[in-house]
Amino acid sequence: MSLESCLGRAIAKKVITPAQADKIRRLVGGTDDAQAVKQLLESFIQRSAETRRVSELQVLAVRQARKLASGYAGGTDMGRGIESLLARDSFERAGYSNVDFRAQAIYEKARQEAPNAYEALRVRRLGLVTDEALSDRIGRALFGEHTDEAAAQLGKELSAAMVGLRIRGNTGGMTIPKRKDFGVPQVHDVRRIAMTAKNEWVNFTLKHVKRVYSEAGILENPEQIRGYLETLHDRAAEMAARLESGEAGGVQLETESRRIIFKGY
Repeated sequence: MSLESCLGRAIAKKVITPAQADKIRRLVGGTDDAQAVKQLLESFIQRSAETRRVSELQVLAVRQARKLASGYAGGTDMGRGIESLLARDSFERAGYSNVDFRAQAIYEKARQEAPNAYEALRVRRLGLVTDEALSDRIGRALFGEHTDEAAAQLGKELSAAMVGLRIRGNTGGMTIPKRKDFGVPQVHDVRRIAMTAKNEWVNFTLKHVKRVYSEAGILENPEQIRGYLETLHDRAAEMAARLESGEAGGVQLETESRRIIFKGY
């Protein structure tokens, strides 16, 4: 089946939009790599399905919020009903939970699932003392590295609590994927990247990268990935310099930890 036939069927079934089909045509160009085209199509289909899922959850949430707000105090004060959904109802006339209480309840539930870890890692002596060595060992345990039994157990507690929060977030409309050895959210340390020579960092990272999800599509060709990593290093160096200068502005490579897929994951 030709690419145009596939796109036509996908549009007819409302799996992708005409605008997305045009973007696929531009990204594919004249390539005859059937596997690359298939992966690109699958990525668009997954993204479209996820967008629909989030939109449907948002519609349901808005519908429920409107119902609760309109029923506040017997339907006499919808404005106050909306306020009571967002913060504590000082008049105590709302018969439902609000964002303030719900956020606190979620936080407390997560702490209850990892009580020993929170106790071991808590700040002591008016915020002056923390067990940094234990924090380091637990961090290693979260990512599957060998450590002592006590740290491994505390790491399991924290990981289980975080997985619960991830699932709860996805149920509420977020999109947080689960990866092998999921422990804690990963971010890039721009200072450490900038301190490493560009070629050294790119060559080391390249051999571990399986694919990259970029604005230009899925990158799996080593040369394409190399170009992406070189650009990433340049951005990290720029952000590190901004940090050192004290200049205000965003300094995190916020999305790269989800765009870059490493081998074995």
